[in-house]
Amino acid sequence: ALGPVITDGAYFLELERRCLGSYATGVPDDAVLRNPEGVLELHREYASAGSEVILAMGWGVQSTDVPQEREHNRTAVELAREAAGPERLVAGNISGFGISRGPDRYWEPLSESERVEAQHFFHRRVDQQMAVGVDAFFLESYTSVETASLAIPFIRDAGVPAVVMLVFHDSEY
Repeated sequence: ALGPVITDGAYFLELERRCLGSYATGVPDDAVLRNPEGVLELHREYASAGSEVILAMGWGVQSTDVPQEREHNRTAVELAREAAGPERLVAGNISGFGISRGPDRYWEPLSESERVEAQHFFHRRVDQQMAVGVDAFFLESYTSVETASLAIPFIRDAGVPAVVMLVFHDSEY
């Protein structure tokens, strides 16, 4: 049935409140790989509170170490799946592709090499999370429609729905 769906979220803030990490120390990597029990407990609390979709903590992972990235995504999905049980969905989570750009280039379109790099990034992330089993993907906090649009073909090929969340900043960002 179509209609509103209750999801979880605000993992960064909640894990920081629980002293399991901070924005400055890379909460997803720290919490998922160093304190999986804490992440599992938080997932279970969201499920108990009524969340119908448990979000795997893949947001913010910008590792250049592919084996660590793979391990992170595998663990994140497994924790979400364990907490979700058979009655809830699990959503993979892919943050925006991080390109080191200064504020003077923030609003410029991606170069061809940046587009190719972003496509490799999204392809890996979708494959890594689909290998463990997700029911959908959340593309969270994208500041560029162009960048978000590069992820969509990989998710479409995986055969699962996607939710894209865009954020907008003024030109002073």
